[in-house]
Amino acid sequence: MLEIEYFTGGIAATNGYACKTEETSFLVDAPEGVADWLESTGFTPDALLLTHAHFDHVLDAAQVQERWSIPTYAFAQPTPELTLEAMLGSFGPMAIQPYMVDYLVEEGLPMSFGGLTFEILHVPGHSPDSVVFLPERSPTAFGGDVLMQGGIGRSDLPGGDGKLLLKGIREKLYELDDEIAVLSGHGQPTTIGAEKRMNPFVRGSRP
Repeated sequence: MLEIEYFTGGIAATNGYACKTEETSFLVDAPEGVADWLESTGFTPDALLLTHAHFDHVLDAAQVQERWSIPTYAFAQPTPELTLEAMLGSFGPMAIQPYMVDYLVEEGLPMSFGGLTFEILHVPGHSPDSVVFLPERSPTAFGGDVLMQGGIGRSDLPGGDGKLLLKGIREKLYELDDEIAVLSGHGQPTTIGAEKRMNPFVRGSRP
């Protein structure tokens, strides 16, 4: 059974998810403040999973790596373009501490650690490196900023593509079971079925 707690932090109110089973634990995304929160709760992650590299999802990535010496899984190594480093100045004095991705994930190749296996969906459009993590035997999708309750990720940022994002949601996420919970980078949890019925940006499984 997968137990999940979440933390919301940083200028964009970004969600990070602390997850554990009887065998292992992991953190999905690293918003600002999540490292201190993990320490305050006594949670020790065995791995860090990054849905994409936008700065609000990785500001604490280096701290998480340093404090717990854990591997990081993501679709791509961070670059200034992927982290949107040029935008940081608009939000005051903040900087992304350098971090490295230890294991690059790829759609169609299962990812495994600590007795857990994940299916990977690559769904660009919000960011070129956006992925969705689907843990085996758990009706959950860690989707970052691809699909959210009543919304979708922005496509007007560098590397964004609105048509590609909608195509990926329809052809990949909306083909999943309706009861799968979508844990997004912002906002409250939802389900695939609820978004297929109600999402004003993209409804149904096909255009």
